[in-house]
Amino acid sequence: MITLNCYSLQERVAPDISSAPLSCGESLGAWSLVCTICAGVVQRKEKELAMKAVTRDQSNDLIARFSCNTNWGALDGDKLQKEVNQMPPEELGRRFTAFLRDGARLIINPDKTLQCAKVPHLSDIMGVGGWEYIASERDLRAHALTEINWAKLDFTTCLKEGEHRITGGEKLKRLKSSGAIRLGSRAFNSLWLDYEERGAQSVLEQLYWEQNITSIDFFGDVILSPQGRRYILCLYHVNDGRWCWRHDWLGNYRDFRKYIIWR
Repeated sequence: MITLNCYSLQERVAPDISSAPLSCGESLGAWSLVCTICAGVVQRKEKELAMKAVTRDQSNDLIARFSCNTNWGALDGDKLQKEVNQMPPEELGRRFTAFLRDGARLIINPDKTLQCAKVPHLSDIMGVGGWEYIASERDLRAHALTEINWAKLDFTTCLKEGEHRITGGEKLKRLKSSGAIRLGSRAFNSLWLDYEERGAQSVLEQLYWEQNITSIDFFGDVILSPQGRRYILCLYHVNDGRWCWRHDWLGNYRDFRKYIIWR
């Protein structure tokens, strides 16, 4: 059984919206935000091949086709308002861009197997010296893994009945007592390198889209700061659509985060 800590987004409260169905002309107004999205739909990275820029006529045609051909009557207005209309513009743009880049196809890759990367050097990722891994806290079973199939992981909580939150230190104790394998720095590095390489098609993005996972803690390695505090590595999703990493103090509280169990 393999574990690491994670959590998903809490539900947002949506305001009331009109229940009247949209006509083609009205839906054009509802899709005004898409104009901004389509105008910048092609974003280049240096490693990508040069692509022909999307023209204004193409983007306008796409907006019109979406507006007129979408079956608005088949959609839940409250759900649309809460999950799409209230989404930050940057995140909506990122999702729509990825959708169009994949030819307007929903691509879900069932194979989420990644080779375990090398242990990252703390001086490189922290930017300063003095940080070190605590050898006695390393889960050697996780350290010995050569690959991880992230599709074979289940999500559950470490909280006991009636609890709302516990510290990272307490959660580490419970994970050790459970006998579960705690994924550490190699798993962290594998997910991060995969995200940097594949972006929207990465395992992190698939976990986000398919299971709404927005934060992952790696309890298989504990790192010591120059001041003597204990931390773990963490990957987390931010509102503008990016994944980032941080080191999280074990004295901090964790509430609705979950850990992953190998099936």
